[in-house]
Amino acid sequence: MFVKGTPEYYMDIARRDWIKKNIVGHKPSCIVVKITQDCNLRCKYCYTEGGKNKQDISPETVVKLYDQLAINNNSELFCTFHGGEPLLRPNLIAETIERLNQRYYGPRIKYQVQTNGTLFTDYAIELIKKYKIDVGISIDGYKCINDCTRIYPDGSSSYESVEKGMKKLYENNILFGVLFLITKHNVNHLTDILDWCKDVGIDRIGFNTFTPLGYGKEEDLAPDINELTQNVIKEIDWLIEYNQKEINTTRKFIYEREIESYVVRILNPEKCAHMCTDIPCGAGKYHLSVDVDGKINICDCFYGMDDFVIGNINTQSLDEILQNPLVQEFNGRTIDKLEGCQNCDNHICHGGCPSHNVLFLNSKDGLYKKSYKCNYYNTIYKYLIQKLENEHVNPALLAEMYLEVK
Repeated sequence: MFVKGTPEYYMDIARRDWIKKNIVGHKPSCIVVKITQDCNLRCKYCYTEGGKNKQDISPETVVKLYDQLAINNNSELFCTFHGGEPLLRPNLIAETIERLNQRYYGPRIKYQVQTNGTLFTDYAIELIKKYKIDVGISIDGYKCINDCTRIYPDGSSSYESVEKGMKKLYENNILFGVLFLITKHNVNHLTDILDWCKDVGIDRIGFNTFTPLGYGKEEDLAPDINELTQNVIKEIDWLIEYNQKEINTTRKFIYEREIESYVVRILNPEKCAHMCTDIPCGAGKYHLSVDVDGKINICDCFYGMDDFVIGNINTQSLDEILQNPLVQEFNGRTIDKLEGCQNCDNHICHGGCPSHNVLFLNSKDGLYKKSYKCNYYNTIYKYLIQKLENEHVNPALLAEMYLEVK
């Protein structure tokens, strides 16, 4: 991200404006790049089975993909380095970025890394600064909760390493967000986790829910839906109360990605705050995932599932890959095609994430059935509508885009 007021900042604005005016085509632009399958942790639910294999991607594969993504594509380009654990291969990340930056479209790419937070060496810090890489850290909460699931291969705690890594980011003035996975171990502690975020200075967070994929297929970690619903309501109340105190004081707000997307959906039904909450969702339209061997997944949430591989960039053109019937199938999903949704009076949820449905219902038929979290969505959206429309809660307390800058 460029610093506001610098020549690079204004050049970026001009570049994006030119692209929007002169390029009319559209292709996926949010790409998850599996830098390596290797990992130094053995998180019990890891959907990529990090560490089971050690293969790395080649820079040539990544460049080959972006060479074709950039053609006739008016979208901003994003590259999220993922794994396994991407910071096990900092040299490979650097080489890949250097190769991409040599291309004519290099300035269009914004880089991100999703990491377990244990490997912020001096070199990794230098890399993040040099290439302006946005940082996301995966953790499941404070120590006793985090260590239920996110551990080293010998079973020891990873928390202290992550804590040390976050401290190093703070010392280097590097902003970061944190992603939590909700399991049966932490579902009843969401507000405790928010308190922890407040205490350690984390303000950009996301709560994802466990899915039975990868190592997770062998683990009983799914949160109870009723418990999830009750605790997300508590989360909403916590955010409202905390951010209300901040409005006229420090303005150090805390926002959570999923709640933000729900609020935007309620107040701006035509606007998609998060491609995963739309229908059709972003799979194959805005987002793709490329594996170490060049295989292209229609969505990273289906990683390792052959039925959702739509091609291989090392043996096919991107245009050919995007003609895969599965892309058209995902792009053709609408509420009226979802079994159990036709007579619902609350289509605002858009049927939830299709990958979660496929995984929990253990069948591709989940693409065309109502969400396994239907009761959750129904309750949470109604609660938010009550707060926003009936109680007139300021939406800026739950979604940053409604915050007036002072």
